Amino acid sequence: MSSSTALLVICSSLLLAGYVVGTDSKFNVTIVNDEPQTPIYCPLLDSCRFTHLACKYIAYLRKQPITRTYSTDLESAKRDLKSSNLDAVLHFNENFTDTFVAKMALGEDADTETLQSSQLKVWTVAEPADALRGYLQAAFDEFVEDIKKLCDLSERTDEFSFKDPIGYYSV
Repeated sequence: MSSSTALLVICSSLLLAGYVVGTDSKFNVTIVNDEPQTPIYCPLLDSCRFTHLACKYIAYLRKQPITRTYSTDLESAKRDLKSSNLDAVLHFNENFTDTFVAKMALGEDADTETLQSSQLKVWTVAEPADALRGYLQAAFDEFVEDIKKLCDLSERTDEFSFKDPIGYYSV
């Protein structure tokens, strides 16, 4: 399936979910970004620079019906998930950008540690709603499409691996 077909399927699913569930519902997500020296505000990608990629992905979440709060402590955020109205905790490890770029360059040759370190990790109490998964994936897909365009990689997409970009875990 081509990336544009996959994006069409995701967008169609999101529209259907919005129609069935209603568009007023937002997901409450706490974000823990452990990348060092992360700016407070990141714009959408505007050039081919591989810096602060976690922050830049978060900028794409602004387009989704997700209410974001921020924490600096993953363990306390996971505890809050069990006792509050949070839907998920999204975590980026301290070397997310480096391992994301390595995974992209190594493609299918990336080792297990690189693959795991480059994942966005999402913790939920129960199985995450399909709509939340769809919103996180749609933001990631748009983020990757912009990387491909800005870095002139559109013609060489088979060389880069974006497989399993989001890992889901239960608390």
